[in-house]
Amino acid sequence: MRNRNKQGKRPGQALWVPLMAAGMAATGATWAQEETIDLPAHTVVGEEAQEEQVAVASKVPVKLREIPQTVNVVGQERIEEQNLYTLEQAMKQVGGVTVQRIDANRMTFMSRGFEMTSLSLDGTPTTMDSRIFLSPSLAMYERVEVLKGPAGIFNGTGGTGGSINLVRKRPQATPFVAGELSAGSWDDYRGMIDVTGPLTESGNIRGRAVASKRDRQYYYDGGDEQSNLFYGVLEVDLTAETLLTLGVSHQEVDARGAQRSLPSYLSTDANGDFKLKLVDVSRDNFYGAKWNRDYFWSDSAFVELEQQLGGDWTAKLSLRHAQNNFDLTQAYARNGLGIDPELNLVDMNAIRFDYREEQNEVDAYIDGPFSLLGREHKLLIGANYSRSEFHNKGDYDSEFLEEVDLFDPRLASDKPNFVPQQNVFADTRQHGIYSNLRLSLADPLTLVLGGRLSWWDFSNTTYTPAGTRSDESNKDIDGKFTPYVGLVYELDPTYSLYASYAEVFQPHDARTRDIAGDMLEPLQGEQWEAGIKGEYLDGALAASFALFQVEEENRAIADLNDPAGNASVAGGKARSRGYELELNGQLTADWSLNANYTYTHKDYLNSTDSVKSYTPKHILRVWTRYQLPGELQRWHLQAGMNSVSKTYNTITPLGDAKLQQSGYTLFDAGVGYQITPELSADVLVTNLTDKKYYQRINTMQDGNIWGDPRAATLTLRAKF
Repeated sequence: MRNRNKQGKRPGQALWVPLMAAGMAATGATWAQEETIDLPAHTVVGEEAQEEQVAVASKVPVKLREIPQTVNVVGQERIEEQNLYTLEQAMKQVGGVTVQRIDANRMTFMSRGFEMTSLSLDGTPTTMDSRIFLSPSLAMYERVEVLKGPAGIFNGTGGTGGSINLVRKRPQATPFVAGELSAGSWDDYRGMIDVTGPLTESGNIRGRAVASKRDRQYYYDGGDEQSNLFYGVLEVDLTAETLLTLGVSHQEVDARGAQRSLPSYLSTDANGDFKLKLVDVSRDNFYGAKWNRDYFWSDSAFVELEQQLGGDWTAKLSLRHAQNNFDLTQAYARNGLGIDPELNLVDMNAIRFDYREEQNEVDAYIDGPFSLLGREHKLLIGANYSRSEFHNKGDYDSEFLEEVDLFDPRLASDKPNFVPQQNVFADTRQHGIYSNLRLSLADPLTLVLGGRLSWWDFSNTTYTPAGTRSDESNKDIDGKFTPYVGLVYELDPTYSLYASYAEVFQPHDARTRDIAGDMLEPLQGEQWEAGIKGEYLDGALAASFALFQVEEENRAIADLNDPAGNASVAGGKARSRGYELELNGQLTADWSLNANYTYTHKDYLNSTDSVKSYTPKHILRVWTRYQLPGELQRWHLQAGMNSVSKTYNTITPLGDAKLQQSGYTLFDAGVGYQITPELSADVLVTNLTDKKYYQRINTMQDGNIWGDPRAATLTLRAKF
């Protein structure tokens, strides 16, 4: 039996927050009089050494050195040290990953030049639809695992950029109560409580409950947000070999005054060539209305049954059901031809929609060792099924409101009467069988073979406001095979060499059709990767170097034979090449380091994409923490740097006019004090120099979004 000591109700007004604050204050007053304390153990912040095993690349936990691909992990300590409250914040710390917001709350993730759309929860694949995907709170998760490149054998369909696995917090056999209180810039207040332990005298039933609440103002005028989360999970030992896990969660985000983005300038030079330029205005400006609102809420439940079969074989069944909801009403800035630099006027439009999504997933596998030709090998065989039903209950046409001054936006329009345009229902079903085989060819050499057969069925139906069916599309993919092959060679106890090849496929959006009105063939992605991984100081410090080439084929591009200009063909191709270096772990007992440098060069081959997005060629991310010695041992210092080179998009209809942002560097710094063994205080300042930059650049019409200004946060943490 595995060692379990390792790791839908709305939470109201969180009455536990003032009670916990009083408890912290009383405890701190008692302990602060003592001269010395035993500091809590601090393990590696550089996650590869901290998290010895991950499941994102193999379904079951495997050591990082045994995975022939690049894997990054953001563990619990780093989540706490950097106040990484959401997945968005955590992904911004992952080497080589860029986060691109669609609007105030929705976003996409990019890695190695391509989008990441594969998401798993404890290894069970789920849907990450950018139309309704909001960054989940990390209060209910122990860590974030990120696999670079295609991950088709376990997830089926997915983006070429990589896969994310969120590892839930689990009940612990040793009881504890942990809590956090924080206050930050722009009235940003947050509280969290985490309670776990056995519920019976024998310990065969264990539970854990997590609740968090956040209330904050946006840094720009007129916006605020409230978010709540509750998560509860039970583990039951049905027998010594059978474990049952039951869990539920509820999350909601209510953002009022949320705004989307800005257009860019559009002008022509003396030769008549188009020129694009990002606008430079105050980040305090609000391009929206007081009636803007994004409201997201999600409820989910999951069940897992794990059975030990003997001979170190394990069988596991996982089921999950979720309801996701997103209502949006916004006034927003969008200029169809960009902003005229002579007039500096911004077109304000309005939009409203109500999105609903129901997710159902089932995953089952068996895993274990076997002997062949005098050597021990490992085999995993499984199958999964997923269904996502997406319902756009009211897609309302954008409505022009008025023009406002770019430098002094004052929207006078009241909330308009939105006219419904269409009602869409999309049903996506996917099932498949998969296998992963680890063959020990020799003591230092392991061959990893994986494969998946996938069946994918999709239907999309559009209705008029009167309820009449106006359009219907269907697409089926039967028996699509996705291969994976990897090789790991252990040079010695310190170093291992590896190489791998992986594939994935991703069906196109239902709105992307060919000239006959049919959906296009799926996008195909593949990656070649080779590298070396090393461990030092008895595993406390880990390093890696990877070379990669990623390609996408069947990209949707304009069909030049369509006189109307609406049709597409699956004829585009893009490729990125580069390398990644990483160093993570403890340099000394008191000094930890997490550093990553990624170089990516992306090319569009045989492509007439209307917008070509280029990932920064250079991304350098560093985070370090130092515990002061001697009489200052209660104190620690921490600092980080995030540096990216220039980013740009080219707009083909404008003669490949370029919208570009220069490179920039962000600095973070913090200081912490261990008040007692149970209570600590930290101050963290992000964007220390108050650098002004766009976290996303898009087109002349819209999609250009400011990055956050400087902010400071004070956090108290307690664990009993």
